[in-house]
Amino acid sequence: MKAALFVFCIVLTRSVSGQYTEENAKKWLATYNENAEEAYFNATSASWDYNVHITDENAAAEVEGNVKLAEFDKSMAAEANAFEWNTFEDELMKREFKMIADIGYASLDEAGVIEVD
Repeated sequence: MKAALFVFCIVLTRSVSGQYTEENAKKWLATYNENAEEAYFNATSASWDYNVHITDENAAAEVEGNVKLAEFDKSMAAEANAFEWNTFEDELMKREFKMIADIGYASLDEAGVIEVD
């Protein structure tokens, strides 16, 4: 409860300060896309390496790649949720933020992500 109140206060403060405007959200999305491209490429490459050449080293690299991707997804979802994206006028941006905010299995802790793999 205290944590939720704390997060609410941070979001409210940032919203009031104008930092989390729809215009800034467009800029944030551009940066997100660049970073996501790299994060997903690295995880997919590790998975590909394991699937075409099954070794213990490649298995460990695949798990590590998925853990890093889950951490990236969690971090980006938290940043995305700082914006009040539900109120954006741009429907495409709303959809993009909704997809970023839905972190799926990345919501698991590291042990959970490893178990899923």
